[in-house]
Amino acid sequence: MAFKWQVKDWAAETDKKFRQPWREKSEDWRRGPRRWGDIEEDEAFADEPETYSRLFIFGGAGFQSDNNTFLHALRNVKRDYGSDGEMKESAIIKSGKQIVDIINGHSNSAIQSLDIITHGGGRALYLVKNKNGEYSSLTEDIPIADRLEVNLYAGKALKFWESFGSNIGSEATTIDSINYKRFRNASKIELHGCNAADQDAAYFWDSIAVNLSDKLYAAGRKRAVVIAHDGPASPLINGPDTKPEEQDYRWGKRVVYHDGDLLFWTWKKRRISAATINKYLDLKEGSASDYEAVED
Repeated sequence: MAFKWQVKDWAAETDKKFRQPWREKSEDWRRGPRRWGDIEEDEAFADEPETYSRLFIFGGAGFQSDNNTFLHALRNVKRDYGSDGEMKESAIIKSGKQIVDIINGHSNSAIQSLDIITHGGGRALYLVKNKNGEYSSLTEDIPIADRLEVNLYAGKALKFWESFGSNIGSEATTIDSINYKRFRNASKIELHGCNAADQDAAYFWDSIAVNLSDKLYAAGRKRAVVIAHDGPASPLINGPDTKPEEQDYRWGKRVVYHDGDLLFWTWKKRRISAATINKYLDLKEGSASDYEAVED
């Protein structure tokens, strides 16, 4: 199978000033003043189970070559976790609704990490199916003219906005349908597709990465973070000579969000360690309203 990618200067394209023009840390117009520790934890939160799950979700593309690339990337992500937790790899994903169902099918405080490898953007994670009912595949393409969008949107308003002029199927949904109590207190969601943290692409609303981090915190998951690209993402982690089995989106500029705020960003390759995330969470907690994100 041939994997053809246009090689670009990804660093130059993604090295832009991160913009959140209408957000203020202390006075967010959507939710009012908020401080670290404002949210009460679940009564049962102190009794998190010792065992936990790591979820791996991939697919949803119209081209089988994209889905095979996503699968290679998933295997490399999974390999980095080793035996840390129960590894749960989905079959190729069918729709945004199925992503929600997989998450909600777990018990409270069960999910330590969620890695989603799909096409992405600030408005949604993009998935398609065939109008005749066939889903995304590792062996067959879905003709462009026959595609029905079954995306996972950043919010209800964005889904409504996107519905104009789009072929949106009944299995499209929003992140509002997720039960965020299924995640652990110090959990992590990583979105491996392009532009999932791009504020410009989300019109007047926050990106899907920002909104996910907001909702995790609102559910009492006070040390949960979301990792995403705010620009293009490429699987060519080792440059143009990257072999198919080496493909991995965890390089270039990635941004990390906590409670809707930019926590830090990094250009480092592969897994961002828990120790690194905890370092910046501790700095933010100690700085209160004076915290400013920095590059790791």
